[in-house]
Amino acid sequence: MLLQLKAFKEMEYIKKHLLQILAILVLLIYIMMGFLQGLIVKGTTLQIFDVMMVKGFDLAYVNTFLNQVSMQGKNVYLHLQIPLDFIFPVLMSLIFYLFFLKETNNKKIALFGFSSLIFDYAENIFVIIMLTSLNLSESTVRIASTITIIKGIMYLINYGLLLFLLIRCRYRKGCPFKNKTKKTS
Repeated sequence: MLLQLKAFKEMEYIKKHLLQILAILVLLIYIMMGFLQGLIVKGTTLQIFDVMMVKGFDLAYVNTFLNQVSMQGKNVYLHLQIPLDFIFPVLMSLIFYLFFLKETNNKKIALFGFSSLIFDYAENIFVIIMLTSLNLSESTVRIASTITIIKGIMYLINYGLLLFLLIRCRYRKGCPFKNKTKKTS
């Protein structure tokens, strides 16, 4: 009975602090991925495909990347960066979903938080294809680049909505993120 009570209290703690726990995990993964990016492109002036969300990339860039990045860099990309990049969007989308649902009480808006996950996963699949294919077509690279740009737009919209809701929450009564300073008389 005592163990069940302790487990219940632990679950209540996790449930109460789930957004904060997810945010810490996302931050740790983000830091690791940032470190790995440096290892992937070490000795070049290139960027990995995942971060080219504004301008995208073309076949010439992909070929340059594949020729200049070392075999070790490609292995780090495939075996460390990509697996982390399959975890990151899940955690980030859960944060979006839970916070959007809590702040709007609208499931459709909350579900939009998963839009970035869909495009991030599609991008990861295309990055794997580009890193492992011997003969890439222009159309494959164009699709991959378009998905990367759309992913960036979806993240931008989700982060914008998150920021808007945080600001709105800050000025609303009962906001858990509000400073809880007591007024003294």
